[in-house]
Amino acid sequence: METKIRVLFFPVGKAPEWIELDPHDISELQARVGGYVEVVRFGSVDLWCNEEGRLQGLRHNGVVAHNVPGGSALDILGPFVLAGRRESDDGDMMDVLPDDWQDHVKVLARRET
Repeated sequence: METKIRVLFFPVGKAPEWIELDPHDISELQARVGGYVEVVRFGSVDLWCNEEGRLQGLRHNGVVAHNVPGGSALDILGPFVLAGRRESDDGDMMDVLPDDWQDHVKVLARRET
């Protein structure tokens, strides 16, 4: 049975868009970010990006910051996905992006053409 979840996709140079992904199929996520995936955790929100973005020379796609006092900020290269996270017997899994995602993470310095 195929189960899709709704996540927020940030293509380079374009407005973010809501998409559906199968949380059990890593190849869908890899296709969106253009390669091997890396996850960065911001509270209950996960950012999925290309782990080789810098090596591949991917374009800058904004700065993402943990929305807490003194929170860290990261330059993101290439497209990325924001998703929720839930615990399961098999470990943490990708889940629907929570409605309060902006309480956990801020997306800054993006240019949309």
